[in-house]
Amino acid sequence: MKMMSTLLLSLAALMTSGTVISNVDPRKDTTGSILNAHDGNILHMYGEYYWYSIGYGDCTENPGCSKAGVNNSCGFMFNHSVTLYTSKDLSSGSWVNRGNVLPVQNRPMGIVFASTVVYNNVTDQYVLWANYLPSHDWSLSRYFAATSKSRFGPFDVVNPHVNLTRSPQGDSKIFVDDDGQGYVIYSNIEKESGNKHLVTIEKLTPDFIYSQGDSTPLNPSGCLEAPSVFIDRESGRYFAFSSVCCCYCSEGGDVQVYSSDSILGNYTHHGSINPSLEIPAQQTYVLPVNTTSGWQYIWIGDRWGSAPDKLKSHDFTYWGLLNWTGAGSGRLPQTMEFVDQFDVNLADSF
Repeated sequence: MKMMSTLLLSLAALMTSGTVISNVDPRKDTTGSILNAHDGNILHMYGEYYWYSIGYGDCTENPGCSKAGVNNSCGFMFNHSVTLYTSKDLSSGSWVNRGNVLPVQNRPMGIVFASTVVYNNVTDQYVLWANYLPSHDWSLSRYFAATSKSRFGPFDVVNPHVNLTRSPQGDSKIFVDDDGQGYVIYSNIEKESGNKHLVTIEKLTPDFIYSQGDSTPLNPSGCLEAPSVFIDRESGRYFAFSSVCCCYCSEGGDVQVYSSDSILGNYTHHGSINPSLEIPAQQTYVLPVNTTSGWQYIWIGDRWGSAPDKLKSHDFTYWGLLNWTGAGSGRLPQTMEFVDQFDVNLADSF
């Protein structure tokens, strides 16, 4: 009996993993290099986490968008990579650099931002979307879609200009619902109404390459970007987060929260979870993780201008567990507070 108890404890230890996530020390790969990972999204599959991210060059630039769209400005160059990192437990030092999954020669010439990758179980392909400027003219901002049979790439562009209902477009994320249907949540620039940045969720075709046109707006006014949507497993509701416009800002962006009973339903605005900019980062993604205590959600934001060596490629990201209050339709995320580090006990890292 004692031996059986020991075996059960050993098995439990193998099936759980205590990971320390630091917001003080830079995240590093297995070679000790600082991760050049920004924007993007993280998938969990094949027992590992896959972080598809934008890589910037080893250049320096003052925070903000004073040089937005200027040729050769550090954040607006034609050589941004779509870099894949993989890790079994999300810890610093465990990330393996898998390289650029969308080489420059495989994509239209332009400035690439805000990549997102998902798996399509209908086509058995991985689908990558990215926002890009074919020139330094924001009125031409759009998305392209690329596919690959391998999660490691390389991806090939199959639709150089996705047909969405609103344009010009900004940041986006692809979301796959439990039934396999794909959607895109994206921002667009309404120049005729004073450069407002509005956020929309739109239904995709079964192959995730085109839009079906069905859509729902989130914000009727204001300036929002860097949106992300996910399902809260406890309440069963859809939550959409979006940052107040904060182009490469060092102070961070306010994070607006919306929720709905259905992905294309009417979204209720619940205010902000970063009202005083306690977190000096701009919203980029919310990562659901299965832990020993149930589903938890890690908010991830880019800390522009935070690198000690001033290289844009070394700018930090902030990670923090969302805390919740209430139950059912009243369950909501609480205001975030900066933490130097936190522990997460993953239940699905084996």
